[in-house]
Amino acid sequence: MPLVNHIEPYVPGTIPFSQYLEQMEWVFIDNKMVDANEQKASFLAACGKEVYSELKFLFPGKDLKTVSFKEITDSLKKRYDKTESDMIQRFKFYQRVQGPTESAEDFILAVKLQAELCFCSI
Repeated sequence: MPLVNHIEPYVPGTIPFSQYLEQMEWVFIDNKMVDANEQKASFLAACGKEVYSELKFLFPGKDLKTVSFKEITDSLKKRYDKTESDMIQRFKFYQRVQGPTESAEDFILAVKLQAELCFCSI
């Protein structure tokens, strides 16, 4: 079944991988894909060369057909969504200044997002 909506390949470093997966879930919902094997096939077709190559390194000698979608996404989350320590996140929060061309709205949003990384466990 052709996809009604599709998603661009993941480019590491642009957005968190977990956010990319969240977008991918919406594509699955829109295309009424509930089967994990269909989701895996669609993901592997859309993820891009860089992510696919990374999967081959993460699962050496394994055929990706035998690896579950959950194993694939969990491994990629660990690889791409590395988190920094709370101390580093708080340092970034307290050092954040508004850029000369950054709007107040964008600055406030960035500070709120950084605060979530720093203080969500408090």
